Amino acid sequence: MSPLMMKILLNMKVFLEPIAQIECLLSQKWASAAHKRLLFVQWSLPPGPEHFDHHIDLFYQWIQTRNSLWLERGVFGSLALKGEKVLELACGDGFNAKNFYSLRSDSVVACDFDKTAIAVAKSKNSTKNVQFVLADIRTSMPGGGGFSKILYGMLGWSILLRRKLTNCCLILNIGCQRMVC
Repeated sequence: MSPLMMKILLNMKVFLEPIAQIECLLSQKWASAAHKRLLFVQWSLPPGPEHFDHHIDLFYQWIQTRNSLWLERGVFGSLALKGEKVLELACGDGFNAKNFYSLRSDSVVACDFDKTAIAVAKSKNSTKNVQFVLADIRTSMPGGGGFSKILYGMLGWSILLRRKLTNCCLILNIGCQRMVC
């Protein structure tokens, strides 16, 4: 930016900042209302989705409820990562893969059995070191191997799936640490 332009903008700052604040407030209200409508459409009208769009949390529910618990899985899961190759099972919309795991990993392979979830993940949460893969761990595992950590959050409730995950390292032919997030 040229010195002349900077001088002009500095003189106008007293007018520009309130305009920018109003613009931010309006866009926040609009985004929140849009995500409230998305929540209604996805979860009140059948059939319900197989995954949750975490942008609904980010732009609507967090503001309304002031509850940050939805961030814990990503925060605590990422604390165990240090520049590794990671596999995330049941990635859903890919929010955690992009906003938490990719920041502390060399690469992330994030998989889900729901093709809609993978499409949403690719459109909303793509980043250079995350690959979203359609895979159902009940029948097959994404290939490639060499994973040092396996993250699985929404699968932890199922004992049947836990048994399947116990054999996950063998299926992938890797020696890795399993981690429940």
